[in-house]
Amino acid sequence: MWRAVTGSFSLEAHERLLLATACRQADLCAQLELVLEADGLVVAGASGQARLNGAVAELRQCRLALGKLLAELRLPGEDGRQLSPAQLRGRAAAEARWGRTPARGGRRGG
Repeated sequence: MWRAVTGSFSLEAHERLLLATACRQADLCAQLELVLEADGLVVAGASGQARLNGAVAELRQCRLALGKLLAELRLPGEDGRQLSPAQLRGRAAAEARWGRTPARGGRRGG
């Protein structure tokens, strides 16, 4: 995500800090997805009962935090319009899961 954004947009210092935090958050989301893939949605509780894996709630919160961080950057989409928070979350989730970055066009702010 870092290379895709910094290669396509000119960022100020505070925006680079936000982007770095968003990148770390995306990495955390990817790690939580791996935990869920390995352990499943349901795990054994302390008494052996089936319970929802705690990583489910953490991943949900992680994605919300990532979406807020990306929304704060206010990066434009390929057509020059600002992406919605849902679009930013979707893009970040795809990048975190598959390690791909979508094509970006243009430069923001000049």
